[in-house]
Formats: sequence, C-alpha cells, structure tokens
Amino acid sequence: MMIQLRIENPRVAGSIPALGTIQCIGESLRRPCKVKAHLRFILRLLCRRRSLGSESMENSAQHELHDRGVHKHPNWLKVLRPFLKFSQHVITAGRTTRKPKIFFIGFNKCGTKTLHHFFRRNGYLSVHSRSWAAKKTHGRSAAQIMKTNMESGAPILRGLGAYEVFSDMIAISDTEIIEANGYFRELHKEYPEAYFVFNDRPLDKWVRSRLNHEGGKHGSFVETFQKALSMSRDEVEAYWRKLYSDHKSQVIEYFGNHPRFMVFNIEADPPDKLVSFLADDFRLDISEWSHRGSARERKEKQDAKRKR
Repeated sequence: MMIQLRIENPRVAGSIPALGTIQCIGESLRRPCKVKAHLRFILRLLCRRRSLGSESMENSAQHELHDRGVHKHPNWLKVLRPFLKFSQHVITAGRTTRKPKIFFIGFNKCGTKTLHHFFRRNGYLSVHSRSWAAKKTHGRSAAQIMKTNMESGAPILRGLGAYEVFSDMIAISDTEIIEANGYFRELHKEYPEAYFVFNDRPLDKWVRSRLNHEGGKHGSFVETFQKALSMSRDEVEAYWRKLYSDHKSQVIEYFGNHPRFMVFNIEADPPDKLVSFLADDFRLDISEWSHRGSARERKEKQDAKRKR
C-alpha cells in the first residue's frame, strides 16, 4: 500500500531534500484508531495556508484513504514520526495560526506530557518544554525563547507563533531556572482571545513528583535546582511549595471568572471537561486521551535503557 502526500508550497518542499513527496508503506494491522488523528495532523501541516482549503482537503483525503483500506494498515505512521518531529516547525516556519492559542499555565509534573500528546494526536501543533521541534530548530527551549523575546521587547511568542498549544513551559540548568508559566499576564495581554488552563494537582503529590524526577539532560531535577539557586534540598522543597501556592493564587485572582480560563485538576477532573471547554474552537477526540510521563514510567524507561 503506497500513500503519497504532496507539499503544495514549493519553497517549503524545496527546503528539505526528498520531502516534496512523502511515501510510506503500510504493513501490519495495529492501532487503526490512530490513523485519522495522525492524518489530520499531517494535512494540517502541509496545508497551513487557508487558501489551500485545508479542511476540505482533510475531509476528502480521509474518505479516500478509508475507501482504499489504508486504515487497516496503520504502521506507516511509524515511518512518518521522524518526519513529523522535524516538520512540525519547519513547514510552519514564519507563519502564525488563526486559531486562538491554548496555554497550560500550571507547572511541569502536572499532566503536561499527557496534555501534549493528547493535542498532538488530535492534529494540533503543540510545544512541550524541550519539544524536539522547538529545541532543535532554535537551539533553545520554548521557555528560553519567551524570556529572550520579553527581554528584547519582541512579541513574546516570536519564533513560536505557529504553535497552538503550550505546556510544560520550563527550562532549567545549573545556572538558570525559567518557569515561563509565570508569564501568563504578558501572554494574556498579547493573546486576549487565547484559552488559559491552570493544570492543577494536589501540592504534596506535585512536590513528590518533582523530587522523584530523575534523568534527562540535567539529571536530578531537585539537584539542578539546588545548584542553580544555591539551596539545600529542604530549602528547594519549601521554595517549590511557596512557588506553587503563590502562583495558583495569582492566576486565580488575575483571571477570576474569565470565560476563557479554567482550573483543570489532572487527577480529579475528567478529560471531557477540557474538551467541552475548548469545543468552540477545537475538535478533540476523547479516545486519544492516555496518561503519559509519570515518574514510574520515566524510571522504567531508564532501567530498560541501562539493560540494553
């Protein structure tokens, strides 16, 4: 089974070798429910300009591929994933979306990876902390880009305007900590029509999750904070508790009953609540929701790598 998706923009098609036509061969019969969301994601990328009629192309392509039985051969998605990670930024470079943006202004370790994958699987452009696209294309994380833009007086999302969903807006190193969810006032000022969601969880569980966060580029999360802030472990934990409580109070005081603000408790609230909140502007398939990114999951992956 051969699938061909053509990039209609000659400048974009010519900027990456062999991306004028993407050819993927479908193989076994696994996870057919993922085809529709991934296809929508690909077509949204390839048809960003409204003049191309992306929605009509999307619908007709879905029907055509379904009629040809491609939905029975979903392994072609695995072939596309490396391309998707790169093209998410490259194909949309220099453009902005007309949809209102969604900012998850809670902290990391509050369901951000689950949220990120949920929107990606539904075909929306999402940037998550050290997202592959933002990190590799700019050489910096989204939080670093936002901070640099603010300091230079540029629009806060310059270089990130094509993305629609923002979560886990943090960048840490031994010398600097950036928690860009604290920029919610500036983001709201520049994007008054955006949706703002405070992704919440019980404070004790959030602190424990941060303390248990190991691995990644900077190793232990708490040890990196200790070095950057010159604090002891106990002082970092106390700092986190105050930071979370103060931030939550400020966010709720600032937005109040704003119609495009909500608190979403990742442990108590069903995903339907989020889907309903965004329904006016975003079509979301609830079946794409699945939990991702727990400390246990991270540890299991690290242990598996060590055994290889």
